[in-house]
Amino acid sequence: MGFEMCLRNLSYSVNVIFFLIAKTAIGKNDLRLTDTCGMSDIEHNYGHGKEHLSTLLLTLNILAFLIHTLMEFIDEKYRLIRATLPTRKMFFDDVRALTRYICFGSWDNMMDFMLKGLEINMPPDQG
Repeated sequence: MGFEMCLRNLSYSVNVIFFLIAKTAIGKNDLRLTDTCGMSDIEHNYGHGKEHLSTLLLTLNILAFLIHTLMEFIDEKYRLIRATLPTRKMFFDDVRALTRYICFGSWDNMMDFMLKGLEINMPPDQG
């Protein structure tokens, strides 16, 4: 994927994040994505805490989505592993299991460990 496409997707993701944060800040009553029984999905899923918990959890969820999108563009090892595993859930289940029993020095060390375990060969640098 080209650099321009990366910037376009990043710009779109950032715009969506700011839109959702702004809409959430206006108030839960104005934020009706899908109305079920008089309650929006966001209010239903994240509205069980005190004053600002729902906004915090929604923001963290959007931030996680942005980070996953960025990783697809900037981390070749992550991209190769994700392409090999059938679902994103399986990838994070594997990460959760590995980090439960092994303390890696860095994200890169864990990616190397996963590449070796999945028998994925890194292509030579094209630069």
